[in-house]
Amino acid sequence: MNGKARIEPLNRMDTLLEEPDIKLPEWIEEIIRAVVAYTSRWRRPSCCDAEFWLEERRSIASLAAWEAYCQCGDQPSPEEKKYVFYKARSAVWTEYRRWIEWCRRYAASEKDWEECANALLDDSAEQSLEQLYQSLIIEEIFDRQCCSSKVRKVFYLWYHEGKTEREIADEMHISKTSVHKILARALDILRQCLSEGDQTLSSLH
Repeated sequence: MNGKARIEPLNRMDTLLEEPDIKLPEWIEEIIRAVVAYTSRWRRPSCCDAEFWLEERRSIASLAAWEAYCQCGDQPSPEEKKYVFYKARSAVWTEYRRWIEWCRRYAASEKDWEECANALLDDSAEQSLEQLYQSLIIEEIFDRQCCSSKVRKVFYLWYHEGKTEREIADEMHISKTSVHKILARALDILRQCLSEGDQTLSSLH
């Protein structure tokens, strides 16, 4: 964030809550559209119809983008706009993970509706913002490098779930040597990005 004078965040949030139909700045609208378009690539949760899921993503992205905007200056820098984008997309990603888990665990039983709602609102299952942010950066890098689903899964099991190479090999029914080579390749890709100036993933050094 830059050092320019800021509008008091509470004032902006109060404005949004009191006037839900307020016109957002065009650059925020563009970010919201970009987030909605990006997240349309994700598999829709089975217990959501297409129209509902579209509106859900748009609403989540809008609120998260506005909250991030509250922390920006009057004339946001490119870095601040990027921050708003990542905050909005992280918010949708968090809710997406909740919906997927909700559908997987409870959708088959209507009598568990109240338990479903409680599970959806359980913050204990939510990743930290830093973890989410890193996950999104990693996802973007793998997209740019056209990494296969196997590479992504091996890295996910190792980095996010903390599994050993042997555990990953057993789960994916491949050799431990293959897991080691795939993981080494994924780390090489990410470390190269670090060497090009993205220090967000410094934990991979």
